[in-house]
Amino acid sequence: MDVYKKSACKTRELLVDIIQEYPDEIEHTYIPSCVVLMRCAGCCNDEALECVPTETRNVTMEVLRVKQRVSQHNFQLSFTEHTKCECRPKAEVKAKKEKKPRVRRVKNPNRAREGDSGGLSASAHLRSSTTVSLAQREGSACMCRTPSPVNAPANSHKCNASPDNLS
Repeated sequence: MDVYKKSACKTRELLVDIIQEYPDEIEHTYIPSCVVLMRCAGCCNDEALECVPTETRNVTMEVLRVKQRVSQHNFQLSFTEHTKCECRPKAEVKAKKEKKPRVRRVKNPNRAREGDSGGLSASAHLRSSTTVSLAQREGSACMCRTPSPVNAPANSHKCNASPDNLS
């Protein structure tokens, strides 16, 4: 359990780059270039959680601020230290929970999917189909026969489909 305690979400001493905290100060060089701060770090043992600060405080540290070939002097910078940490839901997880729940539509059980006869036998499926299944060439037009209900004569009619569009 020693490994668990050492990896838990808690405040820890971390080296923080000053430029990371003050990105607009790139024209200056700071000595030292990083400072030791207490920051939240560690594992939460759940992918949906992250280690975040729940309490913070400001600390002021004196560093040497150098502007190349112009000046150098001691300068006080303020940093945020974390004093308490907790495992909390990640921002992206919160956003997903706050979205309205989706309304699931029930698929029409009578509608057959491609390659699925919806429980009908192959011959019954063909008889109930409304798609054009048979075609005969007549010049540039075709004669199409649409399957009819059982025991009814087949309807024939001219269609304007080109032979290239037939499958």
